[in-house]
Amino acid sequence: MLSYQLEFFDTDGDGLKFFANNDGTGYIRFRKLNNQYLKNFQADFGRKFVYNFTVNYPLSYEQTHAMEKLLWFILILIMVVLI
Repeated sequence: MLSYQLEFFDTDGDGLKFFANNDGTGYIRFRKLNNQYLKNFQADFGRKFVYNFTVNYPLSYEQTHAMEKLLWFILILIMVVLI
């Protein structure tokens, strides 16, 4: 079993979406390679967001590489939304 942790920090303390300002909106989601969403996370999380999860089987190199690409896509999407 493989364990992972997704951590997201917001120095402004208002997450990706906050009702009291217009800093922008964004989202965090996990999705499969076929674009089916596995998990949607709340965007109004404050200063820090942590999500621990496991995978019940070892990943192949292709799956591991795809997960890295997904995490980079999430990071870039978040940066674009916040700019």
